[in-house]
Amino acid sequence: MTEYVAAWPEFCVAYHLTFPATQTYSDGEVVKWDQADNPDGAEPERPLPTLDLAPKGSGHKPATAATADHDTTARWLGGIGIALAAGALGGAAFATRRHA
Repeated sequence: MTEYVAAWPEFCVAYHLTFPATQTYSDGEVVKWDQADNPDGAEPERPLPTLDLAPKGSGHKPATAATADHDTTARWLGGIGIALAAGALGGAAFATRRHA
């Protein structure tokens, strides 16, 4: 399970939001994501999407350390991909250029 932290207005009294969802596949199958957590703590087959909010000043901090590593890796991979694409376009332009 992934945790996200967000600022929420002080006037908000609900700290647990649920988002029942219905997913329709291309073959016509319909799946409802609306099953609550099992009493034994096991995750159900189609869990109900939920968002838990912490009150302001509760001491919860955003989880930045784990996401920072993934973000750095993604930026490097993206940069390498852009450089390779630019090189391929340049090479194609050079190869198809007519010599006078």
